[in-house]
Amino acid sequence: MRRSLVLLAACLPGLAAAQFKCVSPAGAVSFQQTPCAGTQKQEPLRLPPGATGAVVVVPKPAPSAPIASASSASAPAAAASAPFEPNADKRLLAKIEKDKRDQARAKRIAEIEGTARGIDMDISRRNVEIEALTRAAGAERRPIGSTLSESDWAAQNSRNYGSRINSLQAANDSDLKRLELVKRELEAARQAP
Repeated sequence: MRRSLVLLAACLPGLAAAQFKCVSPAGAVSFQQTPCAGTQKQEPLRLPPGATGAVVVVPKPAPSAPIASASSASAPAAAASAPFEPNADKRLLAKIEKDKRDQARAKRIAEIEGTARGIDMDISRRNVEIEALTRAAGAERRPIGSTLSESDWAAQNSRNYGSRINSLQAANDSDLKRLELVKRELEAARQAP
């Protein structure tokens, strides 16, 4: 790791500049006006002519203690910290992608189910209308004073109601086929990975 060292030179009159850079055996750096102690590595500083000022040193933080092995006495402390997992990011990204796919699938299933409900409602509405028209056709009688014979009137009545009933039944048949396709699509969406 690179040593971090911040030097700030403040030009304050009356203060003498540091003349020596000292590095301890542990790697701590200090600047001072007197020569370094015997165990420290000393490097003389050469300031530009006429430069005066104070040097402020912010030392590098002490290195952290080495990670204890599981068999050492500090195992509980090591167990409290999270273990390093080299594939954690890949697993997290895979989970996010899976969640997105699941959400999209759930949305698609909800859309298909809504379509199926709409088709069912249309078929039910038409069935009610067909039933009402069938009852109305059977209940209607030839008006008194009609110039049509009973059989001609029945045929005309059947054509009037029959054409509407037939068109409703044709729409139901078409929607039943469409509903079958939608149900297959729904089943496929539910089984998709």
